Amino acid sequence: MTAHTRLRVRPYVLTGGRSETEVDLSLEAVLAATELGRTSLGALQLEREQLVAIAVDSVALTEMAARLSLPVAVVRVLVGDLVADGMLEVTADAAASTARPDVDMLEKVLDGLQSL
Repeated sequence: MTAHTRLRVRPYVLTGGRSETEVDLSLEAVLAATELGRTSLGALQLEREQLVAIAVDSVALTEMAARLSLPVAVVRVLVGDLVADGMLEVTADAAASTARPDVDMLEKVLDGLQSL
């Protein structure tokens, strides 16, 4: 086996065949490792440990998937489990925000696009 060869399992194996998790996460969710997560590094399964290690610096869910070259749906399930276990926390979630967009700004953008 060469240094570039990696053993990979099917994504459904990583999630135990699940496609949903108890925690509802948007793709825009920004996550950070908790103290429990940081102290658990070295004791977690490979992919879960990698996700917690990536989240030591706050990072978006989609970025985590990109860094691990895993499908976003798989990472969403794994991250949801880590949030439920207290290893990760959601620090920002654009989709969960109740703030409405600034209508004036949207009109200016629309005007600018129409003038092109």
